[in-house]
Amino acid sequence: MSTTERVTELPDATGHFGPYGGRFVPETLVVALDELTREYERAQADPGFRAELDATLRDFPAGPRRSSRRGASASAAAAACS
Repeated sequence: MSTTERVTELPDATGHFGPYGGRFVPETLVVALDELTREYERAQADPGFRAELDATLRDFPAGPRRSSRRGASASAAAAACS
């Protein structure tokens, strides 16, 4: 098995990255991180959440669009928005 194939299998079901990796956090955070993990998995399985996330990522991209860089013309900006 290649390194690339192994990486796609990580982390394992317990959140560990190989025999020595994993989440190293203070004991007081373990319960909160377990709850966060459960809620993340629940959200990922919810089609409504996925649809809303997809729409948000589509409508509000991170970072400036190419047309909003310095030197872009107003017509190029208008074309990018259409």
